[in-house]
Amino acid sequence: MIFVDTGAWIAISNPKDQHHREAVTIYNRRQQQAIHFLTTDYVIDETVTRLRYDTNHLIKVVASIPRKTHHVVPNSDRGGWDVKRGGASRASRHFDTKKDAEQYGREVSRNQGTEFLIHGKDGKIQRSDSHGNDPYPPKG
Repeated sequence: MIFVDTGAWIAISNPKDQHHREAVTIYNRRQQQAIHFLTTDYVIDETVTRLRYDTNHLIKVVASIPRKTHHVVPNSDRGGWDVKRGGASRASRHFDTKKDAEQYGREVSRNQGTEFLIHGKDGKIQRSDSHGNDPYPPKG
C-alpha cells in the first residue's frame, strides 16, 4: 500500500505539471502490480482546490468518501471569498472579506459538525478547525 499526497495527485492529473510524465508512469506501474493507493479526504480536498486554481477550471472528482468539510476559499472570478461545503462546485455564500467568510463558515461548520478549512489566496490550506469527529482530539 502506498500513501499518495497532494503533489502526486496534482502531477498525475495536470499534464502541465513538470512531474506529470514521471508520476503517470509510476502510477501505471503500481496499478499493474496491483498495489493499493491510500489517501485522505483532506488530501482530496486540497488536490481539487489546487487543481481548480492552477488550471483555472473546475475539476470533477468522483470519490466514495463523504464530504464532511467546509472551506473558505478565494474566488478568482468575483474576487473576495467563498464558503463551500467539501466537494461542492458552487459556493454556499460569497463575502467581500476573508474575515466575514471565516465567521460565517465557522458557524456553519459548528452547526453541522464538520471540519473547517481556511485556505489562503494561493489555495493552500492555512488553518483548520475540527467541529465534528476529530480523529486526533486534544488530550485532557
